[in-house]
Amino acid sequence: MSDILYKYKKILIEDYNLDIKSIIKNLDSTDGNVFNIETYNYQYILKVYDAKEHAMNMENTYDLLKENRLDRPQKIRNKYNQPFTNFKNTYLMLYSFINGSSLFNISLSKKVIINVAQYLRKMHDVKINELKLPVVPFKVPEGKNSLLHFDITKGNIFIENDKIILIDFDDAKVGPALCDVAIALTNLFISRKNGTDINGMNIFLDTYYKNNIEQRQVEEPIIKNIATEWLKYTLKNPKLDKRTIDGLENKLLWIEKIF
Repeated sequence: MSDILYKYKKILIEDYNLDIKSIIKNLDSTDGNVFNIETYNYQYILKVYDAKEHAMNMENTYDLLKENRLDRPQKIRNKYNQPFTNFKNTYLMLYSFINGSSLFNISLSKKVIINVAQYLRKMHDVKINELKLPVVPFKVPEGKNSLLHFDITKGNIFIENDKIILIDFDDAKVGPALCDVAIALTNLFISRKNGTDINGMNIFLDTYYKNNIEQRQVEEPIIKNIATEWLKYTLKNPKLDKRTIDGLENKLLWIEKIF
């Protein structure tokens, strides 16, 4: 066990009263700040944030989701009833482990698509009040601000006991709800391997717009523009590998064809 893992383990034992069996870095994490925790009875997810503001944003975001009965991982407070533990200018937050399956392992049936669209619509209708989160980092139309997940991928959507659970709000923003709609359509229904699932897109949009055809027709060009801007923004990330870049560029081509 590395020195840093040993120190994280010690904190979890002392501050959270956990009987640690193992602590392993999650290699699927893009930012490298996620660790899988296993005790002799339960599993947890540990996240390490570099900024206190980020940790506080996560505390407030998850509280808002809880207040509005949107399924998400539970925050685990330490023995001092604090939402995170400060360790050498980093901030450790513990979350419950979701035992369900991500959409990577489940086919996008009509029922699943409808449930995902309904979850996002409900989340976007939540009153965010004074929620302080970063704004969308590229130009978007002005309008009502909503809570945005901003990283809608198959890996961040879980199904547990037929419930949709959205995980990993680390990139959450405030901005127009259509940003999440554009990201969801791009990530869930367009792939280099399978091309574009037009039927799935239509099911998603019909559900999200509650069959308001007129509003959907007005906003579809806006969704296309946001999807294009989001892809261009994402492609600027210097950490992307060639496979990911190729996949995003392929999505850009498809966006031009389908709207």
